[in-house]
Amino acid sequence: AYLPEIEFIDIYSDPGLVEQFGTCVPVVAIDGKIRFRGRINEVLLRRLIAASPVMIAPAASSGCGCNKQSCGCKRQKSSQDSHCESTSPSTGCGGQCKCA
Repeated sequence: AYLPEIEFIDIYSDPGLVEQFGTCVPVVAIDGKIRFRGRINEVLLRRLIAASPVMIAPAASSGCGCNKQSCGCKRQKSSQDSHCESTSPSTGCGGQCKCA
């Protein structure tokens, strides 16, 4: 299990965010809900993190077994891999990869 990566957003890059949050930064959203604006309560933040749903880290070797660079698969494609676009053993699944 792991926590999702922290996402930092510069509110000054979007006038809508500046209008919405103004000087009430930082803003912390957990599970899609804004939990803190301006000040962060460490004890409450720890409780919210502990209560968040557990996420399972994706396995590097899961999926269809192709060798598409971004999916983590290493197996050379065979002629039996019908979901793959190309017949070349070094091209992976192209746009049809089930690992993505």
